[in-house]
Amino acid sequence: MSHRDAAGPALLCWMLLILIATAAQRWAAPESRDRREARGYELLQEQFLIEERAEREAGRRELLDLYQGVLDGFRPIVTRLRPLPDASPQRHTALLEAGAEEGVRPGQGVIGRAGVVGVVAEVEPHRARIILSDDPAFRVRFHIPGKGRGIAAGGPGRGEMRPVTRLDPFHLESGDLLLTRGGSSPFPRSLVIAEVVEGRIPVETTRLSPPPGLDDTQEVIVLGVGAAAVR
Repeated sequence: MSHRDAAGPALLCWMLLILIATAAQRWAAPESRDRREARGYELLQEQFLIEERAEREAGRRELLDLYQGVLDGFRPIVTRLRPLPDASPQRHTALLEAGAEEGVRPGQGVIGRAGVVGVVAEVEPHRARIILSDDPAFRVRFHIPGKGRGIAAGGPGRGEMRPVTRLDPFHLESGDLLLTRGGSSPFPRSLVIAEVVEGRIPVETTRLSPPPGLDDTQEVIVLGVGAAAVR
């Protein structure tokens, strides 16, 4: 066989190998891009979770700093609150991401950046349901510096509160702040409960507005007892 005759099959084999390699590269390229895109997405998700955790931790530390020295022996359990939907237009509850294992008990007060948020109603091992301060089932004792004392309740609608008992003779005026009384209350003294929107006579018809943000997912403090717990 001449060199020319031998070169023909060799060249054919070489071209066939090139075609196979090119085809394999084309088939592999999309898969490689998909893997790269998937990995990039995973890295973005990881970064997002890291930033979210850091933001939540910073928010919790700021909340603790805000109430430093005013909790009067209560032990802060810092956790996240998520509002719960309810079929009733009046009922207003929320879910806490902490429960009995973290020291949460029924009847404990819950506060946020702007003041009173609600009170713990039901507790499970690692979560709890609270009644928010504008729920008709919520009750809290209040005082108004220089005026007197009473008891306020949630409702009649969402975002509303009302005085239900007046323990001292007084007239409420727009802008007055109702503050917690402390003592045997589930709250320490002088936290904001509500602001008077419109003073009326009789006092029981006065319109009150609780602190803003009850419908927001937020970091809150459960006013626990015993050893301090921060989640």
